Amino acid sequence: MVAVSGGADSVCMLHALAQLKDELNLQLHVAHLNHSLRGAEADADVLYVADLAHKLNIPCTVEKRDISSYGSTSSVEEKARHARYTFLAEVSASVGANAVAVAHTADDQVETILMHLVRGTGLAGLRGMKESSTWKSSPDESGVMIIRPLLGITQKEIEDYCTVNGLAPRIDSSNKSPDYLRNRFRHELIPLLKDYNANFKDALLRLAFLVADEVELLDEQVSDVWDMVVVKQGKSISIDRSTFSKLPVAVKRHLMRCVLEQLAETLIDIESIHIESMLEVMEKSVGKKLSLPYGLVLVNGYHSCSIGKEDLPNDAGEVFEGEYSLNVPGDTVIPGWKVTASVGNKVTESEDKGGFIESFDYDVVGSELTVRGKNHGDKFSPLGMDGTKSLKDYMIDVKVPKAQRSVIPIVCSPEHIIWIVGYRIDERAKVSATTKRVLSMEFERTYVDGV
Repeated sequence: MVAVSGGADSVCMLHALAQLKDELNLQLHVAHLNHSLRGAEADADVLYVADLAHKLNIPCTVEKRDISSYGSTSSVEEKARHARYTFLAEVSASVGANAVAVAHTADDQVETILMHLVRGTGLAGLRGMKESSTWKSSPDESGVMIIRPLLGITQKEIEDYCTVNGLAPRIDSSNKSPDYLRNRFRHELIPLLKDYNANFKDALLRLAFLVADEVELLDEQVSDVWDMVVVKQGKSISIDRSTFSKLPVAVKRHLMRCVLEQLAETLIDIESIHIESMLEVMEKSVGKKLSLPYGLVLVNGYHSCSIGKEDLPNDAGEVFEGEYSLNVPGDTVIPGWKVTASVGNKVTESEDKGGFIESFDYDVVGSELTVRGKNHGDKFSPLGMDGTKSLKDYMIDVKVPKAQRSVIPIVCSPEHIIWIVGYRIDERAKVSATTKRVLSMEFERTYVDGV
């Protein structure tokens, strides 16, 4: 199927495909959508496209739709795009087409990359559009294959083709309107950049070509770890924090981008600052939340974080039951955890940011340590505070979700609690200037929730 607006790009594409259809064994079908935005001018476009298809002996489907009900964004450009691709997918399915050809050009690619750059893109945004991609109106659909045969062709080459072949495309007056962001890039920013480098378009396209290889590698790496890190739960996605924390930063960023693309069904308005904020929150304690575009929310759980729109599942898992003696020094394996304890004369250096590695004054806490879940009436002295505080009040203060409070391991000496794992140690157990022997302890997850 060939998407034809009536402008030079799509008319050139249709004409070229028509000349090649026998050689390439193609069956073509033209599709044109009137977005109900330009009145009589748009109605004339419909007649032009229908007549051109008739002259080329190609069947044609035209429709007129009100775009106001399409998409979740207030942008007219995005609503029109969503309406157009929905229309193309529906017509494609009805005529049995296995691909939809759209007329994006090398000039469109330059504009797209610049728009991504100005908005705050990550690496994938610098790649720009791909020669082929799948468009879905919802995550549950199989989608329609979109191909871009003209992506390596310049506007000048297209205009020359139309002239040589006697084609007289329609001119869309809205393409000059400064009301549309792309037009301002096309008529204001790009001419300014050409003053600095007359060949900047070629330079940007070379960059996009190189970045495409880097993104392809990241796609493969994310695919390799996806099932180990990501669990789809209804309309939300859960990410295992422990496994995720071990990934290279570049893979973390790309995985988060893929998660958002699945949930939001688009990457428009998803900027690099959103990805960086997600990574930052995932390094913080349980209960931290982050608001994201499209009404999405990231909630940091104890073992995993959840991303979705509402009613996010918690990762409370099973209640921490029983009481276990710890081997100090040595390793102890308990349900869901491996605990490692060592004794030395200094604090162990660690990059742990989740509160799962801590150091204590060994001569204060001793070796007879146990780990258990919370008990009614538990109290401890949070590091940096005078006096004691009830564990319940502490968890409320640090915003631990109620459903997750019963799964938190608590390390105790014979006298009192010394560590709320993942959160705070007891003031009385801390390493001080008088400490002679240091106990270092690490809790490490031994399974991935939900898998």
